Amino acid sequence: MQQSVELETTAQKQTFQNKEEVMEYLASHTKGATEFFQVKNNNGQLEIARNTKALSQRIAALGATFMLTNHPDLDRAKILELYRRKDYLEKTFDVLKNEFDAKRLRGHSKDVINGRWFIKFISLILYSALANKMREKDLFKHYSIREIMYELKN
Repeated sequence: MQQSVELETTAQKQTFQNKEEVMEYLASHTKGATEFFQVKNNNGQLEIARNTKALSQRIAALGATFMLTNHPDLDRAKILELYRRKDYLEKTFDVLKNEFDAKRLRGHSKDVINGRWFIKFISLILYSALANKMREKDLFKHYSIREIMYELKN
């Protein structure tokens, strides 16, 4: 919502010759923005107005999340940061548990189990580094991590 208000404010400062130019401007600044705005002709001058119906429908579909805490000294940003860290850890352990073709952790000695855990954590570090590089280079459009891991196995 905040993005659409900012886009609307900056677009109102622009001058446009035709409707196509307005739509191109909106599309180039935010993906899917054209559906949330209408172009109106006001005495020969093009104006951008919010499509409140489309915005309301999108907001209604988004839902809401409430986070409660018993620590009154935590602000919103800190709570959100803690939540995102927790979510990242959960996803990381999900990868550790489900993504790797590892055998079960059961072993005959403690050294065997510790060795398997060590291998799993090293592979998790490499998996995270690979995912970060793929995100930096925008490779997720062309490959999945599974595909790259399959190629590395070969």
